[in-house]
Amino acid sequence: MKIFFLMIFLLPLIVCGQGSYSLAAKKLFKDAQSEHKKGNSKAAVMLYQKCIDEDSIFSEAYLNISIIEYANESYKSSLANSIKALEYNKVQSSVYGQLGKSYFMMGNYDSSSYHLNMAIILGGDKDSDFYFLALSETNQKDYQKAKLNVNKAIDKNAANSYYYVLRGDVNFELEDYENAKLDYEKALSLEPNNTSVYKNLANVSMVLGQSEKALECIIKGIDVASIEDKIGFLILQGNYYHEQGDLENAEKSFNQAYELNQVSPVILTNQAAVMIDQGDFEGAIEKCTQALELDGTQTEAYFNRGIANEMLRHTDEACSDWEEAFIMGAVKAEDYLNSPTCNE
Repeated sequence: MKIFFLMIFLLPLIVCGQGSYSLAAKKLFKDAQSEHKKGNSKAAVMLYQKCIDEDSIFSEAYLNISIIEYANESYKSSLANSIKALEYNKVQSSVYGQLGKSYFMMGNYDSSSYHLNMAIILGGDKDSDFYFLALSETNQKDYQKAKLNVNKAIDKNAANSYYYVLRGDVNFELEDYENAKLDYEKALSLEPNNTSVYKNLANVSMVLGQSEKALECIIKGIDVASIEDKIGFLILQGNYYHEQGDLENAEKSFNQAYELNQVSPVILTNQAAVMIDQGDFEGAIEKCTQALELDGTQTEAYFNRGIANEMLRHTDEACSDWEEAFIMGAVKAEDYLNSPTCNE
């Protein structure tokens, strides 16, 4: 289970240092800062660019453009400008921190970790730096390091719900389910309307065998979720009922999700799984086939279709489906491929 929460931190503009910049460039920089404080980010960027045109080594101007572009979710531009800032200033922690965050948003977690570590080595102590470093390490599956750094983020800012969510995710991956649950509950106490946390809490409750608590979280999530989020909760609810052997309610949950999204391969695959348990093998094959037409990487769809085909005595088709599932990483398909069905 992985549900990571990203948040855009409001980053302070960097003031002009004591570098040997021209007076004209310094004035443009000051004017740019003034515009940004007024909320005129476009005008600020234009003035920062003029500052750079006047003095091409003005590192703070590149950095502030990066900060503005980052806030506007223009991460490619943010990264390009923070790289330019580093070119002219290799000792400022905020430059490395901004680079690390930009790399993270571009999905380059290795570079993100490196630059955020450099920011901290150079004296940076922002809780957001530790948080994004922990996020990067989590995406690299280095959970022990991630836990150390998210703990530092929490030490600096104990009122941020996202930090507890991340630590909950890390604890879950480390199989420390009790502490994961405590972290998710803390996150909800700080932000009761964060519907996504209900999913995490439901998942960890199911692992702990607390089925009633899991269902309670799912129902609460459904009640307050948007349509898009509601689909995820309905799938989770369907899986809950399916694991409990309640096929009627599992079918109902997946059907409700299907009404909201008829082109989701995940929903179709889950519907097929219930159909197999209900003995509707032809219906299951149809659902799995639809799922694979939408997304050919749905391993579970191949696996489930193999079971449905086997039950209909379509031996060649069943073995072919299990072979595809196995090639795509479904270890459980190996037992079926080695069974008498596929070796007669």
